[in-house]
Amino acid sequence: MSKEEANKIAAAIVKKEIEKNTCQNIACRHLKSKHIAHLKQCLVDTCPCSEFVKKEKSD
Repeated sequence: MSKEEANKIAAAIVKKEIEKNTCQNIACRHLKSKHIAHLKQCLVDTCPCSEFVKKEKSD
């Protein structure tokens, strides 16, 4: 495996992890850490998001 191939794989993994931890609500797009865990409500005052939206799994 070449260095370029390894970098592409690593970049894909990082992108997937970021998307997994980012609210998929178009109006929000804040990280999971910005949501209250048990309520899943966004902590950003100006954000209209009331629930952390997970990305749909694609098979």
